Amino acid sequence: MQHHCKKVIDGLKLKYQSFKWTNKSSGKDAVTYLLTDKDERMYVKVSSGNLIKNQVDMLLYLEGRLPVPKVIEYDVGCEYGYVIMSEIKGVNFKEYLSCITPKRAVEIYADAYGIISESGITHGDFCPLNIIIGEGEKIAGFVDFEKGAKCKSGRDLDESVFIINRHYGKQYVKYFFQLIGGNQHEI
Repeated sequence: MQHHCKKVIDGLKLKYQSFKWTNKSSGKDAVTYLLTDKDERMYVKVSSGNLIKNQVDMLLYLEGRLPVPKVIEYDVGCEYGYVIMSEIKGVNFKEYLSCITPKRAVEIYADAYGIISESGITHGDFCPLNIIIGEGEKIAGFVDFEKGAKCKSGRDLDESVFIINRHYGKQYVKYFFQLIGGNQHEI
């Protein structure tokens, strides 16, 4: 991470020093931490200013429309920004996949795709990491909208098909299309 990003993180750690900071993901362009204390759990994401601005815009737009984290605090600078968000109770779908059959995984993925699709938005990074599963294998929410858009596109469908085909094969892609009521030749 760039020096400016580290400065943002150091400033937040000072402000939230009573919280335990757990690194949940670090990439070339972003870092995400889980902050916990005895009564509260929230997430901090630090990334480029443009991506954080889009993330915040999407979360505020989707509040009340989709189960998404609540924006607690944010700041967008020239190079880097951050957003602090509430936690959605549950487990990310990627962690849950090892507990279920491929058929059930595709059914849950189709449910999640249907919810996103009906909302009229494009998630932009529609993968199992960004789908939260709650009790009873229900969709508890969605996270990571920094590449999202307030319009529909085929991007989420393309990504769904790619992931299902890669992990489960063409027979499950066909099943996915049966579940969502779509035509496999649309992509």
